[in-house]
Formats: sequence, C-alpha cells, structure tokens
Amino acid sequence: MIRDEGSRLALSLGSNSGPRQELLEAAAGELAESLEMDGLRLSGLFETEPWGGASGPAYLNCVLAGSTRLGPMKVLRACRSVEAAAGSPVRKAGAPRRLDVDVLCMEDAASSPPDLELPHPRMHLRRFVLLPLAQVWDGEVPGLGATPQSLLEEASDPGSAVELKPPPPGGATAWEERE
Repeated sequence: MIRDEGSRLALSLGSNSGPRQELLEAAAGELAESLEMDGLRLSGLFETEPWGGASGPAYLNCVLAGSTRLGPMKVLRACRSVEAAAGSPVRKAGAPRRLDVDVLCMEDAASSPPDLELPHPRMHLRRFVLLPLAQVWDGEVPGLGATPQSLLEEASDPGSAVELKPPPPGGATAWEERE
C-alpha cells in the first residue's frame, strides 16, 4: 500500500560503457521526472570493478533516492524504459552496460511480483550498492531490518568502490565536473 505522500524508494544506477557519467546524470534526471520523485537525493559517484560475472571496464555507480506515488511495477517499467532509451539490452547477462537500473527497495512494497523482488535480493552483498545507499537512505532498508551502514559492515564483497565525486546538493541529479 502506498501512502498519500508517496513511498520512499532507492534505485541503483550503473554504467560501464559509453559516456558513463553523462548516462548516469541523464538517467537520474529522467527517472526523477518520470517517477515524479520528491525529496530527491543522489549519492556520490563511485567507480567499481565489474561484479558477479559482468564483463568490461570499470563501472560508475550511484544511488538515487526519493519518494513517489507510483506503485512498484510502474517504477520498474520506468526504469526499463530509461535503460532502453540509453541503448541497454533487455537481457544483460554479464555484458557491458551503457545503463543498468535496479530497484533496490521501496517502502510499503516488500514483495516478489514477476520481474521485481523487493528488496533487491543481492543488494546486501554488494559494496558498490551499499556505499552510495548509505549516503542517501536514512533508517532501515525496508524488508531487511538493517541500515545500509550495518549491512555494509557485514558485506563479504571484496570488490573495490572508490568515490570519485561527493553527493550533489539535495534535489540535484548531476555532479559538478565530468570524469
């Protein structure tokens, strides 16, 4: 059930092909608009190595958080639409990605509908998700009963994640300088 003022959600954005930072900034802006997000917060920009069998060069990753009145499946469709507009294939299966958008969590929406499991089933394992999430998510992650920081302390992911740019001011969907 979604409250009148909307439900908080967090989206993970990543790119390891093409103009990575430009793609992430454009996606953040498009998602903020199409999801009619309020209280928008964009994490810092992190460079990370590919994870879980993904190939290609290093990723740039970030997390976008805010609230929306849209339901989980509409959020998922908006994410897939933004990925497609950026030229990302529907089935990524470890290939380099111009844009990858994952719905991490959403208040009042812990569920497992087809194509969307909330909270994201592997987010607690991924440093490249937890580091930026800790910058923009206050409190416990819905469905996990732990804060991003406590999940990060328990994560066994040995991958590196280097912050290249700090979070922009609240409401902004771009970092200051390009990579």
